[in-house]
Amino acid sequence: MNFKTGGYWLYAMVSPENQKQWGRMNYLAFDKYENIEIEDAFCDENGKLNNELPVSKGQIAFAKKDIETIKNHGGDEAAWKELHKMPVCPFFAGPFIAI
Repeated sequence: MNFKTGGYWLYAMVSPENQKQWGRMNYLAFDKYENIEIEDAFCDENGKLNNELPVSKGQIAFAKKDIETIKNHGGDEAAWKELHKMPVCPFFAGPFIAI
């Protein structure tokens, strides 16, 4: 994963029978603290795009939320503590939720 503008994430979707379908998410733009523009396409295991299949484009948006509000609306305490063990994304300050 090359998490920057112009970078991409190569991943495989794996079935219970261990069949793999490869995908590539291209990072088109970052708006710090706001959103990430992406392009998601099918590819081979080396990241070469399959131009015969459609490409989807979109945004991943982020919103600051109060930790206590989030915790008090459906999250159990054990899951919340596990979440805080995860590494923090370096360009986001404070808690965030992907919407």
